[in-house]
Amino acid sequence: MVHADRRPRRVMANLKKVQSGESIDEWMDRIPQPQQASLRWLRSLLHGVEGLHETVKWAHPCYAYNGLDLFSLTWSKGHVNLQLWKGIHLENPFGVVEGTGKEARHIKVKNGQPRPEEAVITAIGSTVAMVDSGEA
Repeated sequence: MVHADRRPRRVMANLKKVQSGESIDEWMDRIPQPQQASLRWLRSLLHGVEGLHETVKWAHPCYAYNGLDLFSLTWSKGHVNLQLWKGIHLENPFGVVEGTGKEARHIKVKNGQPRPEEAVITAIGSTVAMVDSGEA
């Protein structure tokens, strides 16, 4: 099957994952716009958190704090996601935290729409504060 941008589906699936031996920067360089810009923005917010460690897990950029995996970044055709691995414990005052998994939730940053900056910063800060308080 050929994807809408004329690349085979398996090629599109590989684009979404960090390949073996590939850095996160190299991965981001090959992601199309506007998703690339949104991922770089989310990554910059995560890099602003003291003590957050960036690595690749599950073929995606993953961010751990005090040894706990808390966040990861993924993308799709129409949006990117900030995965919140302890998201079930978060309040949702901005109404942008989505998902129904056992623990994980996500915030979508949709193409062509304003970035939910305050909501993302609040979710990141609240998650780190949960870990610091021993609640996560």
